[in-house]
Amino acid sequence: MAFQELFFFALGLVFFNALALGFANHFRTLIFLDTIATAIAAFSGHHYLPALGAWADPVLGAVVGLATNLLVGLGKYRPYLYFAHVNVVCGIAWGLISAFVFFPTANSGVTVIIRYIVIVGVVVGIIAGVCSAQMRQKLGFKSSHLLDNLSGAISLKWKTANRFVRFYRICSAELLVSHILDKLLATTIGVMYVLGAYYPGSEINATYRDLMELVAGYYYLAIGYVIIRLRKMEVDFKPDEMILLGPLGLFAGLIAFPVFLRLIGFVR
Repeated sequence: MAFQELFFFALGLVFFNALALGFANHFRTLIFLDTIATAIAAFSGHHYLPALGAWADPVLGAVVGLATNLLVGLGKYRPYLYFAHVNVVCGIAWGLISAFVFFPTANSGVTVIIRYIVIVGVVVGIIAGVCSAQMRQKLGFKSSHLLDNLSGAISLKWKTANRFVRFYRICSAELLVSHILDKLLATTIGVMYVLGAYYPGSEINATYRDLMELVAGYYYLAIGYVIIRLRKMEVDFKPDEMILLGPLGLFAGLIAFPVFLRLIGFVR
């Protein structure tokens, strides 16, 4: 594998993460989408760095994750510099699971693939949520992001509680409405890309749309929960049309994503 091919593959993934993050922020969603390409890198590292053996997956995942946050943090979204460790840890986690535990193949069957995506998405989501919530609590929930609105309100409500209790409340809420959902989506696209690119005709192409619809349903339950929770905590929050309807555009794009990949020749 030529170094030039590896370089442009990794660079393309970094820019894809940055674009996906901007896409998610434009639609004012609860999710971030800045680790989709990190998952792709972590699942396909051994194809580009065979000299590293099994360690190629976590290494490439970590590199793409770190480079992503450096790119967006030095650009429009400076606070993301503080969360670089989250993207790196996600890349390492996906890579270690892929290389040392299990990764489905074209012959695994739909049930195995779906179970893999859900289990890995939940595991990496929990890891990301714990790492992220700690930093968000330290920074004081100062942004206008929906997740900061929710976590800031929870922190204020439990301000007299033990700091571990307060962290548990914040972390569990963020996991429920954002991080698990975000990593489930990233895992789905990562697995779809690798199976589509290296195992043409694998059955994940037939189940991708169903998985996206599952994630979309989960998302709308989560946004409903956030709105109800903020109102119960008497937060002056009035969701606008973008918050309520923007995700329709987001998930429409995600459902059509495999067609786009085939159009540009990334998968067959």
